[in-house]
Amino acid sequence: MSAANPPASPRVVALLTADVVHRDGPNGKFSLLGIFNAISAIEFPAGRPALGIYLAVTDVHGRAEMVVRLIGTDEKVAPLVSATLTVDIPGPLVVAEYGFELPNVQFVRPGEYRLQVVSGSEVLADRRIDV
Repeated sequence: MSAANPPASPRVVALLTADVVHRDGPNGKFSLLGIFNAISAIEFPAGRPALGIYLAVTDVHGRAEMVVRLIGTDEKVAPLVSATLTVDIPGPLVVAEYGFELPNVQFVRPGEYRLQVVSGSEVLADRRIDV
């Protein structure tokens, strides 16, 4: 790959939030329990012990670093929580799957929040979570 044609950015093929993300030991398959797009809260700030995250990516050329972050609609404020993920995939046609938790999430007010996957300065995926 020449400098004039750098490799394409990684492509996110799935980004889901769930109460539980489990990976089966013998076969490596993921199971998600309680998939959600919104969180109900009666009073604020509202806490959640963890957000389960399922992420599948492809088009990775070797090693790439990604950040999964939860932000409010004001992107100038630091993320509520984030996790750095280093992926090392044997080829761009492979779809790599990851399951993990973003711990101790505190929502300061009701409204729209964004779950994003970022590589460098590029937002690869962005999904809304209403609280």
